[in-house]
Amino acid sequence: MSRICLLVILLIFCFAVCAPQIFVASAHADLAGAEASLAKSDYIAAYKEFKTLSEQGNARAQYYLGSMYYFGVGITQDKAEAVKWYLKAAEQGDAEAQYELGHCYYEGEGVPGNVEEAMKWLRKADEQGYFFGEGG
Repeated sequence: MSRICLLVILLIFCFAVCAPQIFVASAHADLAGAEASLAKSDYIAAYKEFKTLSEQGNARAQYYLGSMYYFGVGITQDKAEAVKWYLKAAEQGDAEAQYELGHCYYEGEGVPGNVEEAMKWLRKADEQGYFFGEGG
């Protein structure tokens, strides 16, 4: 086998091994940037960053976006929209989103009240050690 073929195979292997780590790191950097924008009360930047990441399927960003809608932080309060994003994050296993979604179902905020559905999501959060804001 020629040296060029070996070099190409080596480059393909390195890209296959390293590329996922590069993309994960950049996703975390974007999430960290969005969190930093939120902490600085730069709600427009935070919203844009969380929205983009949420649409890409980032569960943590979906939780934050849901919270922005729930509390009306930097955007118009919309509890139905909050539930939409909490549900997406909760389905991916985000414990805080599961807790908040359970709360929404229990209180009938953004969705019709449903104690069974509330308990389902609160149990899922509790199974991860997250309950009443204690975190996991």
